Amino acid sequence: MNLLLKRYVDKGSLHEVNYYRFCNDVDGQDVVTKTINDTYANKFSIPSDKKLSEPYIYNNRPDGLDEVICKIQRKVREERIRIAEFLRDFDRLRSGSIANSQFRLGLNMAKIPLSQAEYNLVIESFACSEKANFMRWKDFSDCVDQVFNIKGLERVPVGDTIKTLNNSMTSCQQMTPAEMALSDKVIEKFKYFCLATRLYVKQFFQDWDALGRNKVTPKQFRQVLTTVRFNLTEGEFKAVTKAFLTDDGYINYANFIDVTQPAM
Repeated sequence: MNLLLKRYVDKGSLHEVNYYRFCNDVDGQDVVTKTINDTYANKFSIPSDKKLSEPYIYNNRPDGLDEVICKIQRKVREERIRIAEFLRDFDRLRSGSIANSQFRLGLNMAKIPLSQAEYNLVIESFACSEKANFMRWKDFSDCVDQVFNIKGLERVPVGDTIKTLNNSMTSCQQMTPAEMALSDKVIEKFKYFCLATRLYVKQFFQDWDALGRNKVTPKQFRQVLTTVRFNLTEGEFKAVTKAFLTDDGYINYANFIDVTQPAM
């Protein structure tokens, strides 16, 4: 199941599987199955003037700004790019804002590919309130550069720094004593499960974490546990999910591994 999901999950959305490609590979293209495909699945095909070697479902709409920023951060971290170097020259008055078209050009020069939906989300999130069709490139740059360091970190007291870093990773919701006890029970149960099976679960989570953010959706979290055959009741799943839930609705699997995975 894990291998099938890795192969057929849409690269534009980690929440959906391209079942048309899966069915096409399974059914083949003999006369009977081709007739069925032409009858029931032709709506997924690309128009003839844009025909590719095989049908493809366009699905590159991001779930939120966080996903787009993480995608850009991964690119700039791997290639050691400072995004400001490609945007600064457009801002001759050093106002901190540039035209949306200039921003697009700067991204192209930096070789950071964004879909139209991703681009629209960024310029809407960093729109300049004083000028129409302008965006706050400096705020955007500071946000992306947090992959290297947090701006102004040297002026933050040590205690506040640790709190800031912890809050940026996870924010456990208010849990009742019963939920905390149930979550602790699941954690201990998973520790023994890993010891007994000599399981290194991180690799299964990383298969879903294409952007390297150390977090997955609750649905993906449960899928991993199901894949390794660690069964939970609905109450146990809700409790452990709540314990590792981040502010943006994801599960911080890195924290989950830290408290459950035995030393290798």
